[in-house]
Amino acid sequence: MILILLNLYSITGSYFRANNCSVMHESSVAIASGAFIAGAMRAILGESFSNSVKFDDNIFFYAILPPIIFSAGYNLKRKKFFQHFNYITLFGVVGTFVAFLSFSVLNFLLFELISFDKYNPNTGEYSPFKLSLTEILLFSSVMCCSDTVAAVSIIKFEE
Repeated sequence: MILILLNLYSITGSYFRANNCSVMHESSVAIASGAFIAGAMRAILGESFSNSVKFDDNIFFYAILPPIIFSAGYNLKRKKFFQHFNYITLFGVVGTFVAFLSFSVLNFLLFELISFDKYNPNTGEYSPFKLSLTEILLFSSVMCCSDTVAAVSIIKFEE
């Protein structure tokens, strides 16, 4: 199934590049097809599909991620990278800092203005759910740490 999805992604990516498709990025096709196939498999196989499919983070970090990073570094156009280094730094550092501040403030206001409850399935009771300022800042930092190179790689520079 994974090989079929990878081939589908390669074929649609080549088609989009050949026809200069500007409606959507080729990664959106991978996400949509993966979601569609996972939904179809769950509808066909039911709960046994959810129990049989497990995400192994060791395979991802040791087998899948290194070739992706190597490919991004190998295909990087150094001249363009250093020409636009100021913009990359601006979006990477300042953009992440602004996103962190805004996300932290919005989360803090959300938890101050609205009361949330969490459900305990063992007891069947609801209890109040509140995050401290430290937990809000930690959550915001995790949500705002993004890969700048991934965002920049979507932009297609004219040669």
